[in-house]
Amino acid sequence: MFEEIPLIYMNNWRRYLCLPATTFLVFTQFVYMFKTKEGIDSIIRNSYMLVLWFNTILRAYIMIYDNDKYQQVIHDLVELFYDLKKSKDDYVKDLLLEVNSKGIIMARGNLFLGLLTCIGFGVYPLLAVDRVLL
Repeated sequence: MFEEIPLIYMNNWRRYLCLPATTFLVFTQFVYMFKTKEGIDSIIRNSYMLVLWFNTILRAYIMIYDNDKYQQVIHDLVELFYDLKKSKDDYVKDLLLEVNSKGIIMARGNLFLGLLTCIGFGVYPLLAVDRVLL
């Protein structure tokens, strides 16, 4: 199923090559955060990035661990969606259309907020008084 979507599909060798490197990055960032003597603005900036990376890595490991369960849930949801779409009940069809439109709005909103976060972290070093890397 996911193999047909090149944007999100990651085969085993890529997965096992990328995850240890990013795990090491998160681990060293944790060590740095506990030993740093920098100001509060730097700690806040680095903590925010650490939480983002840690969340991403944790989700990746959970996805690897429960991959079969996750794919089964997605498969079941797809089947339920098409069963509801074939339904002769107009109320159910209207609810399905409403949920789909709200889902599209939420997905676009999520992408927009992610874009704002990226822009903020890209522009911040240019406008900050201290010229430091995140």
